[in-house]
Amino acid sequence: MQAELARAVAKAKLDKAWDLLGGRPLSEFVVGETWNVNLDDIRAANDLIQEVKSTLPELLAPCLRLEACVLDATGRPEEALTRLDQALAVAPANVRIHLTRGAILDALGRDADALQAYDRAIALDPRFAAAHHNRGAVLYRLGRLEDALRATDTALTLGLMDAQTHFNRGLALQDLGRDEEALAAHAAAIARDPKHAPARRCRGVTLHRLGRDAEALVALDESIALDGKHALAHFHRGSVLFALGRANEAVAAFETSLALDPTNAMACNNLGVAVKSLGRREDALAAYDRARALDPRNTDALHNRGTVLLELGRPAEAVGAYDEILAIHGRNVHAHLGRGNALLLAGRKEEAVAAYDAAIGIEPGNALAHRNRGIALFELGRAEEADVAHRRARELDPSIPPRD
Repeated sequence: MQAELARAVAKAKLDKAWDLLGGRPLSEFVVGETWNVNLDDIRAANDLIQEVKSTLPELLAPCLRLEACVLDATGRPEEALTRLDQALAVAPANVRIHLTRGAILDALGRDADALQAYDRAIALDPRFAAAHHNRGAVLYRLGRLEDALRATDTALTLGLMDAQTHFNRGLALQDLGRDEEALAAHAAAIARDPKHAPARRCRGVTLHRLGRDAEALVALDESIALDGKHALAHFHRGSVLFALGRANEAVAAFETSLALDPTNAMACNNLGVAVKSLGRREDALAAYDRARALDPRNTDALHNRGTVLLELGRPAEAVGAYDEILAIHGRNVHAHLGRGNALLLAGRKEEAVAAYDAAIGIEPGNALAHRNRGIALFELGRAEEADVAHRRARELDPSIPPRD
């Protein structure tokens, strides 16, 4: 009787240590992300762990696991992994140790090792919902969306019905293009945790993709009200505002996003698009240049940069912008077409014809390429060929007006 009482008291102390560390009673799966970093609480937790460890050797494995949590909470994940290996040497079938090990490996970006740890936990206990949840999160990060969805659905079936699990399910569905199902998953996450800002943000993104921009803006505003420091929420809000024709507000949203995350090349690109729509071409060019510096392979920004350089009367530089795109993706029709336009404006008419020919070779039904080829041929004095090209353009697109 006394032994049972001592064991119960010891377990209560370990539970208290877990609470002090900020552990969550349902799942424990956010190891490395949601630790309580209050040093007094961490010391108090460690004191409880050491007390149990010194008085009840049969609880050595749980004590070692919690010591690993202390080490991870204080920024020493590699030492934490060593401590977990010691725990597994004592209790190789303890699924919580495998789960904690997987979560720390997960936070370190060691995806293959994390998956192995979660798989081991599941092999020991196929109904361990938290391991299925974590496994799904890693699979999602690896781009294995169908596998991630199956793992998350398994966690839900096993009773892990919290907001994060529904949210993760929504992410996988969203990336699979199953937007209506994604909306339902995000709604389930919000129902369980109305303060789940990422779920509201992703709901806004999905609504925008469905063309429901007024609703998308409401969702994104709700997300920002909960977490105003999340750069992506402001970024997506800018995209929605621009789609709604509110360019000035879109500019402000993109600028806020970049103030929070100056490394987002797409935010720079979208800022350029928004300011260009307001007639601010030099500002647009500066934004595209910034996007290009951040991500030299961002073909959207490179193409937009070429377009605005043409509009600014700088065709030679525009040719260079399109050349950068073609070095990345040689079969980019729009880059060949834009390059032809730049060459034509630069007076390099033969090269312009060759660029249009390249575009047509990739996409024979591109009416603009045929029309512009006809213009270049006409300027070269090759009127009959120009007429053939223009007739072909009008066959493909009757809205193109007859040539004078």
